[in-house]
Amino acid sequence: MSPKKNQPKQLQNNVPAELSAEDSKEIAKRKYLEVIDALTQGRDRLGGIRAANKAFGALKKGFQSLLKEKIAAARREMDEAINGMPWDKLVIAFFGETTSGKSTLVEMFRTLFDQNRKKGSDGRIVGDGRNDFTRERAEYEMEIDGRPFVLIDSPGIEGNEKEVFKEIEISLKKVHHVFYVQGHNKKPDDATAKKIGSYLSDWVSVRSIQNVRGAAGNYDMDDERETLLTADVRKNGKLIEGEFKRILGAGTYRGNVPVQGLIALCSKADFADECKKLKKDQSKLLGYFGSADAMWEFSRAQKLVNLVSEMAKPEKFTVEINAANARKIRKLARNVRASVDEFLKEKGDEFAEIREALRDYRNEIDAQVTRATKTLRKKSSDVVKECFSELKAEAFQMINAGEEPSLDNEEFGEVLNGAITEACEEICSKCMARIGKSREGVFEALRANIENSLPEFGGTELSVDFSGVSDALSEGTFALGLGGGFAGGIIGQILIPIPFLGAAIGGGIGGWLANTFFADDRKAKAKQKAEEGISKSQDEAKRKVAREMDKLCKKLETRTDRLRRETDKELQNLDEMEAIMQEIKRDMHASEARA
Repeated sequence: MSPKKNQPKQLQNNVPAELSAEDSKEIAKRKYLEVIDALTQGRDRLGGIRAANKAFGALKKGFQSLLKEKIAAARREMDEAINGMPWDKLVIAFFGETTSGKSTLVEMFRTLFDQNRKKGSDGRIVGDGRNDFTRERAEYEMEIDGRPFVLIDSPGIEGNEKEVFKEIEISLKKVHHVFYVQGHNKKPDDATAKKIGSYLSDWVSVRSIQNVRGAAGNYDMDDERETLLTADVRKNGKLIEGEFKRILGAGTYRGNVPVQGLIALCSKADFADECKKLKKDQSKLLGYFGSADAMWEFSRAQKLVNLVSEMAKPEKFTVEINAANARKIRKLARNVRASVDEFLKEKGDEFAEIREALRDYRNEIDAQVTRATKTLRKKSSDVVKECFSELKAEAFQMINAGEEPSLDNEEFGEVLNGAITEACEEICSKCMARIGKSREGVFEALRANIENSLPEFGGTELSVDFSGVSDALSEGTFALGLGGGFAGGIIGQILIPIPFLGAAIGGGIGGWLANTFFADDRKAKAKQKAEEGISKSQDEAKRKVAREMDKLCKKLETRTDRLRRETDKELQNLDEMEAIMQEIKRDMHASEARA
């Protein structure tokens, strides 16, 4: 879509150029709040995760602390940008290496535009050659062409700048533009370039001021006073520009301005009596150049003055304010993304360890329950078959001995009940023992306490240490009544009082045995009828036991479903936390693009 006519010109930072200070302030506030709101929403979502394992709790707490720190930092930056930065005047910080000539250039501006400057007081802020002469930032309010502006003289970054880092940080936070004074007649060396990048990269707009160094005695020859822009100065200027573009990028770096600060200051200053060296240099230079005007023209300082005068126009410095805030917001968003990436990188192994342990445990539950249910069904059928086989053998033995068969249904039922109960207890106990073994791996990965307070079943610890699952496994009747209540509570419902045996065995076995034995003396016939009756009773017993095993297996599934749900919930918590991190990164990327 083509842009509409009369639409305000747009900057690269998506902020209209022609805006009032109040409108610009509102736009900046809104964009800071985008970052803050995204972090706050992530923090609140994270707070809603109710995970119980200790390892995840530690990860959650660590990320909450990170978000809290970033939210606080973003609010501080917003407050500094909205309330700490002047919106009604241009603010420029002179920044650079120690003894590069920052204070000399600031003092040059003061001689021209500081209406409160006292006669005969110039030169006092200029360094005397000592390392780190300017240790505290100094702010100077002035007026150029009726427009107010502020210059900040920042401590140097060469030497032990850690001692003055706070002063440098404050200087940079409240400025619209930086003049980086390059005081050597060459491009910055590698160490200085790294410092420039760490302090100024993506912060505010920056210009390099190529302060062509030279003592007063360097200009005693006519050819040395012809022009400041010698071949060497031009060559070094291009090298300086190239290096700053490489360090800061074209979006931040605005170009290079060559100037001779000492000559410019000496052409305008009324030095204080104690500034003896400056007075001496001034006298020499006046002698060489013949007039203050010639010195001023040679110094090319007027180019710098004109630049500041243009920048001090409200419509210009508002653009600088918008650009400065846009860069700060972008840097803030990038910093958050980098911090999230660093957290994920640092804690990635812990995430993977917890996830692997929980998945292994989840798979082990499924495997063991599947194995147990299959074994329960097969074993219970085998037990019924074995018991009836023994019954058949006993009946055949009585028939072979010519004895009258006798059968106690209740006694047989108790035997069958006891055999099935014993088999089920063994199967369920093994199932839980295997789940318990896997559980120990979960405890180790989750750094949970497995000592002292855990219930036991047959020597097997059953509880797990997250979100109430221990309640499901610590009742003493896990696996459907195992323990004291199992035989009477579950299997007893099948065989005590053995209703089907009363009919199938009592009538089917006992009845036909008596009739067959006394009515027909043929043993083969008796055995055949005995086998038919026992088989019929056995089939009925298998069906009833199978139905009860279905109930037993279903109950086992139901109990272990809670373990599955809780394990799945822990896995979902991990996914949720990582999703929050990724969403914050996406939000920061969007805020960076909109800044």
